[in-house]
Amino acid sequence: MIKRFACTSTWFRLAIPVRVVCFAAAGLLCAGIAAAQSGEKSGALPAFPQLRLDGPEELVYRSNALGCKNPDGTVVTNDHSDMPARAFRDYTGQVHLLASSRQNFQAVGPSLNKAARRGCDRTVISRGNGAPEAFDEFQWLMSAYTEDGRTVIGLTHHEYHGDLHYPECSGNSKREGAWEMRCWYTSINLVESRDGGYTFSSPSGKSQPVAVLPYRFSTDMRRAGPHSPTNIVRNPEDRYYYVMFQASAYRDQARGTCVMRTTDLKKGQWLAWGGNAFDVKFENPYIIAVADPGKHVCKPVVPWLGNSLTYNTRTHSFLLIGYSSQGAVYAWSRDLVRWSDRDTLMRSAIRSRAGREGASEATAHYSALDPESPTLSFDQTGARFYLYYTKYLKGEARGERGWRFGARELVRRPVAVQ
Repeated sequence: MIKRFACTSTWFRLAIPVRVVCFAAAGLLCAGIAAAQSGEKSGALPAFPQLRLDGPEELVYRSNALGCKNPDGTVVTNDHSDMPARAFRDYTGQVHLLASSRQNFQAVGPSLNKAARRGCDRTVISRGNGAPEAFDEFQWLMSAYTEDGRTVIGLTHHEYHGDLHYPECSGNSKREGAWEMRCWYTSINLVESRDGGYTFSSPSGKSQPVAVLPYRFSTDMRRAGPHSPTNIVRNPEDRYYYVMFQASAYRDQARGTCVMRTTDLKKGQWLAWGGNAFDVKFENPYIIAVADPGKHVCKPVVPWLGNSLTYNTRTHSFLLIGYSSQGAVYAWSRDLVRWSDRDTLMRSAIRSRAGREGASEATAHYSALDPESPTLSFDQTGARFYLYYTKYLKGEARGERGWRFGARELVRRPVAVQ
């Protein structure tokens, strides 16, 4: 329900500071705080609606159901949902649903509701390059945007796992379902598809990071660098393309969710919010000696971690969905910089806390997708949409408090904007 102050009958407003006095035509008097008027003057955010779950959970698909194989012939064991779900429609009318691991499989169908896994073809190849300067070890296709259904611009979440290459980083392990992530070096890379989204590769022929730390890899890192981009959204007001992403705390970089924008997706030249303007240019430290690293890190616009960004046509505002220790949360914004207070959409045990909380399942990777979205890239939501997320089912016990995850399911629940 939208929270606002209003007089309930025909009224006239007097310009009296602090308080609004409403004289009804019948002579009735009502008084209240002039929230909207004073809010505009003070820069306060307007009132935004609440979201509520509006139906039961629905199964989209289960993990490891097709028996896909690796290039060496071994069976893939990580054919599961390991990212927030994204979608786009190609030039033939087929909808592509992305919700994979670094295997980068996809579901395809005539609509979002009917998209299904039918094969083991990969959209992006994770090449396993062991050189940190290559930015080409493990990639997840997390963002895809198209305006014609044939050329699709993508952003990948890239991870370099130093623990696989440096002895001092060895010992990475899972504790209560969460990786320690020692010596992980992350970036966001540009890829492109010219066949309607079936295969993606770097436009330059080699990995092309568009968001990266101004520091080279170091063994003191614990998942350092920009990572986990949301879907790309076109702002109908200024015509910029925006994407939000997570930043881990490391040296000059603060932890939280940042935002960057561009006018040309193909060039891959993004500028991030630096606190006062979109003036942060990312520099590759393996190409340029960065003299002042503090000028090349983003300023988080929210302190929590966002997964999904859409433009909501019901509210004419941007909707960010992410997670906290309580489960799925959300916030609203008109300009992608100033955000409303975080609110809870779905309470759930999250992956890193499930063992301590004695949960039988956990959830992660939340995203908003509207089957009726008017855009090819599903970057808009309306009065009703679906919350997609990964559900982790409890597997074999591990340790005294923790537990290891068994199967994963990609599920969804309907959501209503109140």
